[in-house]
Amino acid sequence: MKSTKSESLKKDDSENTSQDPSQDSGADSEESSATNTVLEDLVAQMAEMREQLQEMKVSNQQKEKEIANLKRDQSSSTHDPVQDRINRDLEEQLEIKRILDSEPKVSVFWPLMNGEKEGAQDMVSINGYRYIIQKGIMVEVPKSIAELVKQHVESVTKVPQGHRLNLQNNKDAAREFGVS
Repeated sequence: MKSTKSESLKKDDSENTSQDPSQDSGADSEESSATNTVLEDLVAQMAEMREQLQEMKVSNQQKEKEIANLKRDQSSSTHDPVQDRINRDLEEQLEIKRILDSEPKVSVFWPLMNGEKEGAQDMVSINGYRYIIQKGIMVEVPKSIAELVKQHVESVTKVPQGHRLNLQNNKDAAREFGVS
């Protein structure tokens, strides 16, 4: 479009030079119009450049945010190795808890030992995950925990040949261990 306006102005200028000198004021008017067109083009170009500059500013701001996020991620991932270990251990324990929660529940009895009072508790640990069990009563626990409790109770309550295990106060425990 710019070349068309320029060409028409040149034609007009060539026509003006062949015309009567009394029409010089018309030539000035056309020259002024051409100058206005050039100025309008410059203003449009400046507006485009402003838009491009604004887009570049926005792009730079986004890149600065990305860089800040990367720096933050790097600094947080390179922090204390002890904390990293604790976090891994917690994640493992949570995974074990999810597995235990999904297992079927079974009844188990952990008898009170000499001198223990009602309400005593003991703990079973699987890969760092601790499971607290009340002793002296039948409790529902995940199957894996029940197997560990049963193994432990059998190992500490082995009765020497010729002796009897006294479980008269708890008939459930007697049934559990095959003692009548």
